[in-house]
Amino acid sequence: MTQIQRKPWKPEETERLIKTWDEIGSIVVISILLGRSQSSVQTQASRIALPRRSEQLQRHRRRWSRSEERQLEASLKANTTGRGMIDIYSIAEDLNRSVDAIAAKLQDSFASEAELAEKIDIPDHIQEIMDRALDKDKKAQPYAERGTIKDTRYKERMRNCLTCENPFWSEGAHNRICDRCKKQHDSDD
Repeated sequence: MTQIQRKPWKPEETERLIKTWDEIGSIVVISILLGRSQSSVQTQASRIALPRRSEQLQRHRRRWSRSEERQLEASLKANTTGRGMIDIYSIAEDLNRSVDAIAAKLQDSFASEAELAEKIDIPDHIQEIMDRALDKDKKAQPYAERGTIKDTRYKERMRNCLTCENPFWSEGAHNRICDRCKKQHDSDD
C-alpha cells in the first residue's frame, strides 16, 4: 500500500486561508495561490470550521447539458491567450457557473490538477487579495507554536454544574455535575 506524505499546514498558511476564504471564494484559485491541492484546501477549511462560502450563483452542482458543454468549448477558445493561459473568471461569467465548476469540468481535459493549475490565469485583483493576506505587519504570530499551550481542562477548580448551574469544586473536566445533582439523578432511576 502506498503511503502519501501529508504536508502539514503552517500557521501562516492557515491564516491566509481564513483571510481569503470568503473574498476569493474559489477553492481552485486559493489552492493555486497557496501551492496546495484542492483537496488539501477543502480539508483544512473543514478542520478549522470555516463557514460555507457565500456564492452568488444559487444553482449548486447542476448537471452540464450538451449545449453548455458546447458553450464551454466556445468560451474556452475565446478566453484562452496565445500562451495557452485560461481566463477562468470570464468563462465562469459567460456560462453563469462558479469558477470551481468550470475548473472541475476542465479537469477532464488535463492529465493532472497541477497541469490545469499552471494554465489558469489568476487576475491581478485576486492576486492582490492573497498578497494582502501575506502582509507581515503584525509582530505577533496568529497561533501559538505546537506544544506551547498548556491544557488546563483537567485541573481542579471551581466549575458551574451543567444541571443546576451552581458553582462547585470540580476535580477535572470529567466532573461537570455537582454531587447534589448526581445524587438526585441516581434516585430518579
